[in-house]
Amino acid sequence: MNSTVSNLFDFNKFIALSILILLSCNKEIEEPNEDNFEYNINYFELFSGINKLSSHYQPYNVPFIDYASISNTTLSGFGCLQVWSSFGNFNNNDVNDLFLTEIDCLSEEKGEVFIVIDNEIKYSFQSPQSSTRKLLVGDIDKNGLDDIVMIGTGIDTQPYTGDSTHIVFIYEGSYSIKELDGQKGYFHTGAMGDLNNDGNLDIIPFNNQGFNKYTPDIVPVYYGNGSGDFEKGFSNIPYHRIIPMYHNELFDINGDGNLDLIMGGHEWEEDWFKNATDTIFWRTGIYFGNGDGTFDLDNRILIPKLEGWGIITDFDIYDLNNDGIWEIIITRTSGTGNEPMVTNNQNYDGIKIQILQYNDSQLSEVRTLNQPETWFSNPDMWIEWPYRTLVYDVNKDGLLDLIPESDHLNSQSYNPTENYRGLYYEQRFNGSFEIKYHKN
Repeated sequence: MNSTVSNLFDFNKFIALSILILLSCNKEIEEPNEDNFEYNINYFELFSGINKLSSHYQPYNVPFIDYASISNTTLSGFGCLQVWSSFGNFNNNDVNDLFLTEIDCLSEEKGEVFIVIDNEIKYSFQSPQSSTRKLLVGDIDKNGLDDIVMIGTGIDTQPYTGDSTHIVFIYEGSYSIKELDGQKGYFHTGAMGDLNNDGNLDIIPFNNQGFNKYTPDIVPVYYGNGSGDFEKGFSNIPYHRIIPMYHNELFDINGDGNLDLIMGGHEWEEDWFKNATDTIFWRTGIYFGNGDGTFDLDNRILIPKLEGWGIITDFDIYDLNNDGIWEIIITRTSGTGNEPMVTNNQNYDGIKIQILQYNDSQLSEVRTLNQPETWFSNPDMWIEWPYRTLVYDVNKDGLLDLIPESDHLNSQSYNPTENYRGLYYEQRFNGSFEIKYHKN
C-alpha cells in the first residue's frame, strides 16, 4: 500500500469516528464555554431534510486530502495532469471510500482510475474517458453500495472529439463499467437524482456542444429502473439555454418534493453566442422542477453576478447557521471573457465563495468570501480550477466550515501552494468566516 494513502486516511478514520450527533435544527448554537468541549455533527442527519435520491447528498466527504499523492501524479500548470475525486460508500462500513481519476484535458491519452476502499487502493484501471469533468455518486442499482457516474468532455481543444458518459458499478468484491449512451459530446457537467419521483436515480448530463450537433434540440434525461438500466427520455430544456453552463446540481430548494435544477457557468457574452439566444439565458439561476423530468422555464430565479468572477465551479446547499433556512454556497473562479481579472493574468484561477440565502421564494446575498490578499504574490503560482467546496466542521465547534478543493491547492508536489496548503474558511459564531490553514 502506498504510504501516502495510509497517512492520509489515518485522518479519514478520525473523521469517520467523529460522526455522532447533529444538533437539532431548532436549537440555537451557543459558543462552547470549555476549552476542550467539542460538538460532533452527524453528517447523515445533516441531510435529513434533503431528497437523498440526489448526487448532492454526500455525507462521506473528507477534507484536506492530497489526491495527487494517492495517484502518484505530479502536478504542474494548466493543461497538464489533473486529479478529480469523489467520496462514497463502496463497502457499506464506517470508513469513507474514495474514487480518483487522473486526466490531461489536452491529450487523448486516458489516465488511470483508482478506487480506494478501507484506506487501500482496491482497484485501478484505465479510465474509459480521456477527460472526466464531474463525478456523480449514488446507489444506482440499489445493492447498498455507491456507484459512480463519470461525466466527461474529451480533450479541451480542437477537434473536440468528446466523451460519452460512463457508470462504474461497485459490487461486493468487484466492479463493472457501463456506457450510458453511445452519444459523445462536451459533457462538462451533469447531475443525478430522482427526477420523476419513482424512487430510482435518474441522470441528466449536459452536452455543451449539443446546440450545434444534435437534434432534437432538447436536453435528454436517462430514467433509471433501480437495477442499473436506464431509459432515454427528454426534459423540456432547450440546448440553447445551457450551452455556456458548466456546472449544475439538483436539489429540492423550495421544499415541494421535486428536485430543482441550479445551473451556472460562464457569465459573460462571447461573440459566437450572440445569435444563439437571449443573454438572460446564460445567467446563473434556478429552474424549479415539475417532478416529471421537466422544469419551469418561465419563472427562473437569477443568482447575482460577481464581476470578474464569472465562472461557476460548484454549488452546495446547506443550513450553515442552523436557523432552518437554506444557504446556497457558490464556488467561483476568475473569468470575464478576454479580460483576466487576477494579477498573474490568468483566467480560471483563484477562488471566491458567494453565499446566498433562499427563503420564501426569495434569494438574498449573505456574504462573499475572498481568497488571501497575498494569493498571487508569486507570479508562478496557479491555483487551478477550484472545482468544489467541501462543507465540514473542521474545528468541531458545531458550525460548518468551507473548504475549497483544488487538486493543486492540497498537492504536496505543487510547490507554489506550500504556504496556502490546507486553506479553509472557518465559520465564527457571529456568522462571519475567517481564513485558516489546516496542517496534516
